[in-house]
Amino acid sequence: MFTIQHLVFLACMIVLIAVSLILLKKFKPSEKTVFTIAAVICLLSEFAKIYAVTRMLPMADGSGYVPFFERRELPLHLCSIQIFFIFYIRFFAKEGEKKQKILGFMFPSMILGSFFALLLPSVFNVVPVEKAFTNLQVYQTFIYHAMLMVLGIYIYVKHFSEWKTKNYLYTLGLLFGFSVASIYVNSLLAYLTFDSAHQYASIEKMSNFFFVVKTPIGIPLNEKWQWLIYIIILIVLAFILVGAFYIPAFRRDLKERNALKK
Repeated sequence: MFTIQHLVFLACMIVLIAVSLILLKKFKPSEKTVFTIAAVICLLSEFAKIYAVTRMLPMADGSGYVPFFERRELPLHLCSIQIFFIFYIRFFAKEGEKKQKILGFMFPSMILGSFFALLLPSVFNVVPVEKAFTNLQVYQTFIYHAMLMVLGIYIYVKHFSEWKTKNYLYTLGLLFGFSVASIYVNSLLAYLTFDSAHQYASIEKMSNFFFVVKTPIGIPLNEKWQWLIYIIILIVLAFILVGAFYIPAFRRDLKERNALKK
């Protein structure tokens, strides 16, 4: 974290984000166009990740080699699942409350998720930092999250006057649902080792979707109560950080309620 390579990528992404926002403000493309560009970037990003991560491994029976894609790279992180929402909004969503709820979830999760992903890039957990400038996955990671930051800010600004308190509650509900599901998924995809009695002995590898298993900064959680406190901290942070985006909505709703009382 915060090595020379990381800082160089971070500086380049800040410039890329700033330039993209300036171009959006200057040319004012339609929402359809913006989501089309985002969808294309998502596709290119996933193709690049698949190519970078996939390894050719031999079959145990010696019949040949097959491509193997690491489970931890599945698009099940908070930022990765935005791909599905982007395609839904671009190609399937119709104007209405349902679309508004999805957009209300997308912008805070995109902005917050990409901010922490750029600040604390997990890609350096699997790619040696000295190989950062020659590794495709590193470029894919930074560019994809920069795109999410731009799109999240675009959604927030474009629909600024439309956000309501109920969007905040819906967003928290989705985050909670995805987080609970991630506990199951992380355990399901874990690489377990067994002892001579065929009992669980240890975990060789484990994904950390939604960071509900391990902290993103390497603080060990050796006891169940420590893990529970960590989950509570995540919940509190979600309430506060997502709520910060919805402060204008809270104020508008409060004014409307006061006006109705009068």
